[in-house]
Amino acid sequence: MDRRDNQLRVLMAIYAVMYLAFGLVLLIYPDGILKLINRITDWFGAGPPLEIGAHPFWAYVTVSLLFLVAVICFLAFRDVRNGRQLIWLMIFAKYVSSVSQLGYFAFSADHPPGFVIGALTDWSLGTVALVFLLRASSSPQNAP
Repeated sequence: MDRRDNQLRVLMAIYAVMYLAFGLVLLIYPDGILKLINRITDWFGAGPPLEIGAHPFWAYVTVSLLFLVAVICFLAFRDVRNGRQLIWLMIFAKYVSSVSQLGYFAFSADHPPGFVIGALTDWSLGTVALVFLLRASSSPQNAP
């Protein structure tokens, strides 16, 4: 395994822990995540805030997706060379999430800016993984 593969492997380990931790926090204390997002948008003077205390169905669907993405990243971490297809799935999920959140922001009646934060976060995570994956794939050691 060369340096680029190892960097991708470390990134997948970081992502696995991060998605697992975020999923656990969202599962245990969903209001905390929403309050944090609202604080960030308040800091920028943007509104309206995300609704607190409703615990909508989507929050629990989000938890299941976070745990699934954590497992995908963990499996890719265990075998980064043979797990590249899994990394593509994670990147795809992050980009779909970004587009969905931007669409909701654009077409919802109240335009909650918290969805822009989510979209930018998921786009950034997907793009960082994409850059690391393409770098590792272009490594001379990984040439066919």
